Amino acid sequence: MVSDCRCALCLTTLVVETQRYLCSECHNISLCLKCYDSPKSHTVHTDKSPLPHQCSLETKSQAEYIESNKAESIYEGFMNAFKNFAKRRCIGECIELEDGSATYKWVTYQELFDRAQRFGNVIQKLIPYRSKVGIFLTNVPEWYTVDFGCLFYGYSVIGINQHLRNDLSPEIKNQIPSSIDIKLFSEIMNTDIKISPHTPQRDGIHSITYSSGSTGIPKGIIGSNTETYILGYPLDFVPIQLSYLSLAHTQRLTDFTTLWNGGRFGIYRDTKQNSYLKDNSLIRPTFIWGPTSFWNQLHTKYLKNVKMIKESDHSKSDEQCELQAIAETRNLLGDRIKIILTTGSIISPEAFALMKKCWGEKVLDIYGSAEINKVAINGQITPDVEYKLSPIDGYDSHNGHPVGLLKVRSTRLFKGYYKNPEANAKAFDKDGWYSTGDIVEEYGQGKIRIIDREKNSFKISYGKLVCLDNIDSYYYNSPMIRNIFVHVAIVVPTDYILNKFKIGKQDNIDENFELVKEIEKEIKLIANQKNIAFWEIPKLIKLDRTIWTMGNNLISGTGKYNRLKLLEYYKPSVDQLLKQLTTLTDNDSFI
Repeated sequence: MVSDCRCALCLTTLVVETQRYLCSECHNISLCLKCYDSPKSHTVHTDKSPLPHQCSLETKSQAEYIESNKAESIYEGFMNAFKNFAKRRCIGECIELEDGSATYKWVTYQELFDRAQRFGNVIQKLIPYRSKVGIFLTNVPEWYTVDFGCLFYGYSVIGINQHLRNDLSPEIKNQIPSSIDIKLFSEIMNTDIKISPHTPQRDGIHSITYSSGSTGIPKGIIGSNTETYILGYPLDFVPIQLSYLSLAHTQRLTDFTTLWNGGRFGIYRDTKQNSYLKDNSLIRPTFIWGPTSFWNQLHTKYLKNVKMIKESDHSKSDEQCELQAIAETRNLLGDRIKIILTTGSIISPEAFALMKKCWGEKVLDIYGSAEINKVAINGQITPDVEYKLSPIDGYDSHNGHPVGLLKVRSTRLFKGYYKNPEANAKAFDKDGWYSTGDIVEEYGQGKIRIIDREKNSFKISYGKLVCLDNIDSYYYNSPMIRNIFVHVAIVVPTDYILNKFKIGKQDNIDENFELVKEIEKEIKLIANQKNIAFWEIPKLIKLDRTIWTMGNNLISGTGKYNRLKLLEYYKPSVDQLLKQLTTLTDNDSFI
């Protein structure tokens, strides 16, 4: 096999099986053994990380490794990765140093492999082959020890969202055994045991992933060991990222992609955005993904920054202020990004436009779900997906383009929901078309734009279909609005506008009529600028300080706004506003 890999110093061609050192910080920098020991070796490094850079001894180029990683099953694909990348770093934990600074402590692929084998061997003695193993953890290295241990020895993994409350139905509670054998993880890992050959499931269930439950009761999505798309997709660079969202959902697949490509990820240590940015600066990722809620918040942060720059220097033009804010936003996520992904619900056009200004063609908007990932990239249906639009009563077009409920077929489509024949019957028709539950606009051949979830839309008295996610996205373009729940309108103001009105933490913001009027004025301004239909404009608003997080279950494990929980949480306020709305006249409306 002819290799295009060369030593970065002497330019000698490094053919397959020739030992060389690969730099873990620089993009595509390899050194032959002789040059690695040369005093001049430091001159070839291009990344700003302090020298010396950590390097791993390897025998192939990155592209050659990825080609050899391809397999017919998830098990074989990861076995190839563990063999090929044994000496590379894979998972890091953030640790604080005595001087107050922080760094990441890493384990290698070989160390993770050894730990997973040990765990799998021990549980073989405790539970029957092909049993289902639930993992109820935050993002910690131990998750992957259990996950891969189960893969090696034939157990099906069920990821459980760590933010679930202790809400058991009486029926389930009565089925739980009165005595449960509890073993500490440390006890399992310290067991003296001989490592036995792997016994992976060749045709069984690899994992059951439960949907986020943002629009209903979560459903268990069955994934088999032969569905190799779970391994991810080949990348032409070594991915480095943060693992920060729930591993019961998309984050696990993103981490799988990183590992299969020989990359590494740091475990995120907190739940606050500011902490994310700090950890991000330590990791300096090459690969970033985030739900639309994250990018909408980043856009709000950008808008606040533009205003602050204008207020601090009146000599700067609007364009200069925007360019400075764009540069500062770009710097927040580091200097070596290769790909940025946005996933989940609808991202506002303004937030996506900002991403494009910051990172250009590196930005990809991925549309998919736990049932089938990568249905469309930047609005273009992927080649291995068939699609059609099913008509929706009272809503046949949008902006002059056909609109309907999106249905798809693909070899990558999941096989069904676990023990849920009713949900399967609703999801699939007799010809195998799967209903995504998403209302889309088809603006060209194979080009779609998501309008909303079918469950988030309803028809009003005017005969019009109102799509709540779409309406929310209009108002996230304001530096005053941190969050908005349009079921009427509950608004969580940003710190920027609270500070501007000098409102303290103990003040009742809903009784600050000047602030309420300012946000009402902002909503009216956005409505006029975007030519929003009058039935999509909130008539009454209520202000609230609650920050929506996964911890309080107002954001799901996939990073989506949890509408069912939001409605439950804000029900007293919603009922109060709806009562006021019945007595509201046109003269009373702020619109």
